Amino acid sequence: SAGTFSNTTGASVCPQCSAGSYQSGSGWSWCFQCTTGTYSSNEGSKACNPCVSGQYSTASGASSSVTCLGCPPGFISSSPGVSVCVNCLAGQYSNVSGASVCQLCGAGSFQSNPGGTNCSQCSTGTYAGVTGLTMCGQCGPGSYTSISGASACSLCVPGSFQQASGASLCFQCGLGTFSGQSGLTECRNCGPGSYANTSGTSSCLLCATGSHQETPGMSNCSQCDTGTYASRAGLD
Repeated sequence: SAGTFSNTTGASVCPQCSAGSYQSGSGWSWCFQCTTGTYSSNEGSKACNPCVSGQYSTASGASSSVTCLGCPPGFISSSPGVSVCVNCLAGQYSNVSGASVCQLCGAGSFQSNPGGTNCSQCSTGTYAGVTGLTMCGQCGPGSYTSISGASACSLCVPGSFQQASGASLCFQCGLGTFSGQSGLTECRNCGPGSYANTSGTSSCLLCATGSHQETPGMSNCSQCDTGTYASRAGLD
């Protein structure tokens, strides 16, 4: 019967398969060893037990579940009865032993190598907007991030700018210039009849009555000369 064998002629009793072996059929003269990834702890087994998901075994003829070892961090076995664990893909990780599934790197982090046990935070000036990324993207011109592990970049606020990609800050507009909206890559000169006497301004001031400015991009206005006048603001 199954679980037994006989290698002698005329035997009255068929001996049972020993632990670590099995026989699923009848009338056989030998038992089969449990294959790698399986074990049999009892005599007379009709089949071997598989190591559970998250474990592996390289032993043949194993007679105990202690031969089933947990996959090391960075590796998994998603199916029972395996002899080798597979590494987590890039963009994933496993930080425990005996895992049956890898975790995706969260937004704001990445893993560029297979077999990772953790994910790295995106550095300043870069971001990861979705899970499972193998690298972080650079913030585009007109944007920045000053923190590590960002899932999105911030636009430069009015009064500032950034021309480069991968920036961790924005620069204030200089004297005589302005930026009137978010996300700009350069500041504009104040036009004739206006000025900006502070850095980081989002709009220029009009020259007051009695003053004027002909040149763009200036930080002040000039008083009208003797014998001239400016009856309204913003004259050039």
